[in-house]
Amino acid sequence: MYQQIPLTSEPNQEFEVVLQINEENKNYKFNASWNRVAGYWVISITDQATNEIILDSIPLVIGGDVTSDILLAHCSLLLGAGYLVPTVDSPSFENPDNQNLGSDFALVWDGEI
Repeated sequence: MYQQIPLTSEPNQEFEVVLQINEENKNYKFNASWNRVAGYWVISITDQATNEIILDSIPLVIGGDVTSDILLAHCSLLLGAGYLVPTVDSPSFENPDNQNLGSDFALVWDGEI
């Protein structure tokens, strides 16, 4: 099941999301922040039940392949896959900037493991 993570271009975001992972609901807290020096967004994911940080400072960049899973290096955590995808035909930048996250780019979660 694919779910869109509700990101915006607000510089420092914190919100809760219920993700369906292998048909089981899991509560997570997401933090998204704009890294001004590096020029890209990063996300951190915390388990709501334990308050344990699961992933920290994962860059939201597409890279060379639009279908790249941003969580591929962390597949042992069994969280599923995360895809940063453009939502417009010709985005003004290759990766989301501090103005167009949530409008020109979306983070889509696939909870099938």
